[in-house]
Amino acid sequence: MSHACNRPHCDTSHLAAQRLGSQVVPMAPLPVGLPDTRRRQIKSPPSARVALVVSSLDAGGAERVISIMANHWAERGWDVAVITIGSAARDFYALDPRVTRTALGADDCSDGIREAIANNAHRIKRLRAAIRDANPDAVISFLTSTNVLALIAGTLARVPVIVSERIDPTEEPAPTAWKALRRVAYPRAHAVVVQTPEVRAWAEAFPTRDG
Repeated sequence: MSHACNRPHCDTSHLAAQRLGSQVVPMAPLPVGLPDTRRRQIKSPPSARVALVVSSLDAGGAERVISIMANHWAERGWDVAVITIGSAARDFYALDPRVTRTALGADDCSDGIREAIANNAHRIKRLRAAIRDANPDAVISFLTSTNVLALIAGTLARVPVIVSERIDPTEEPAPTAWKALRRVAYPRAHAVVVQTPEVRAWAEAFPTRDG
C-alpha cells in the first residue's frame, strides 16, 4: 500500500474489529507507521481521522453498527465522517453532532447494464471526492456492493480501505456481477473484517496483494 498513515499507531482495522466483535483478515502489507495487529494487540490511538461508508443509515443492522462506531469514536475525540451512497432523507439512526455526515444521494435504480455501469461510475466519482474531502487515515466500509465501490474510490484517493462483511457470503451469495467485482476488489483492501471463523476461511481464500 503506497499511502502512509499521517498519525502514528492508528491501525483502524484492529479497532474496527474490536468494536464489531469480529475477526480481521489482513489482505495487504501494512502502510508505513501502522503496527501489525496480526502479531500483537495495540492501544487505541488518542486521535485519528476515519470515514465510515455504507449505503444508507436506514433501519438495518449494518447501519446500526456504523452509527455506534461513529458515535463511539466521536466521543473519544476522533474526527469521524459518515458517508452514505443514498440520501439522508431516510436516516433512522442518530449521529453525534461531532460526526460529519455526507450523503451522496446517488442510489438511483438502474434500468439495464449500461445504466448500471454509468450509475456506479458516478457513485465512485462522488465517493472519491467525499473521501478526499474527509481526508481520513482510513476508510471503513460495510456490505458487498458498497465495499467494492469504496475500494475503487479509496484506491483512487490513495487511502487505505477496510471492508466488513456482515453476512456469510457462502449462505447468502451476492449477485453474479458483484461477486466477480468483489473477487477483483477485495485483494485491494487493507483488511477484511468478518463475523465468524467460517467466514474468515472464506476471506482467506482471496489472493493477497503481496502474494
